[in-house]
Amino acid sequence: MSFDLAVLAMGGSADHRQACARYERCRSAAHDEADLDPGILAFCHELREWFPDSSPLADDTPWAIAPLRVGADHVIMRLRYGTAGDLAVERIGDLAWHHGLVLFDPQFGEAFFPAPDGWEGPMDCGGATVCARPA
Repeated sequence: MSFDLAVLAMGGSADHRQACARYERCRSAAHDEADLDPGILAFCHELREWFPDSSPLADDTPWAIAPLRVGADHVIMRLRYGTAGDLAVERIGDLAWHHGLVLFDPQFGEAFFPAPDGWEGPMDCGGATVCARPA
């Protein structure tokens, strides 16, 4: 069993609708490629120090699929359920917040935005391709 998690470089003015749309675009084949966002680059470097994503995967890795899917403005990760996955989720959240990245949970359509005192969210995106912030 596995689950997906994504981090998105969106800037300070992003909203929940934009986070959902960005995730869908990042999953598509039509995604534009560019230089890696500095936050994404730093996030990947630090995350891989903790949890390498090179093959072959060790039994204690959190990754269900490797390598991580990295684009100019995103990292999409498929994690295993269990202790290793739980540890990785905690580290992913810490690193995403530290680098000002949006944390997106596609299973629940929830976007978490970095704020000065921690995470702003979750805000439910309703699992739709383009979603609205709840009233």
